[in-house]
Amino acid sequence: MSQQGGDVSLARDSQAEQVVSSVISQLQQQHQQQQLQHQEGVCQQQSSNSAEDDQVMVATERDLAEDAQWKRIQQNTFTRWANEHLKTVDKFIGSLETDLSDGLKLIALVEVLSGKKLPKHTKKPTFRSQKLENVSVALKFLEHDEGIRIVNIGKSFLH
Repeated sequence: MSQQGGDVSLARDSQAEQVVSSVISQLQQQHQQQQLQHQEGVCQQQSSNSAEDDQVMVATERDLAEDAQWKRIQQNTFTRWANEHLKTVDKFIGSLETDLSDGLKLIALVEVLSGKKLPKHTKKPTFRSQKLENVSVALKFLEHDEGIRIVNIGKSFLH
């Protein structure tokens, strides 16, 4: 019996690590996309009408289009996976970009996956600072309580 319980715990840890990896990946991709959009804006301001500049822009647009398709597939896959777990607590994610922003559904997902209650958090966040704190509660729990190493993510990336 204890062997099975250990297997369930390992499965939860593995699932939690996958969730964190996926969320981190999504946030890093959003950050990279924002950087690319900023670079494109800078390029557009500085570019002349030369053929070389046009080729660079076409290549960049093609890369972004391919990346956008891959990103959409990853978002849909992660959203379906998260919703499978969230349905046990009657919650649903329609859009990763908006529905995880206040931290409440992220906290619910982490609680379902870990089988533990997270520390005190704001149940009805209205201010940006409360939303960021909720996300931080989830990330801190994963890092400190679950032992999942979180790299390159924190309040500075949650603009």
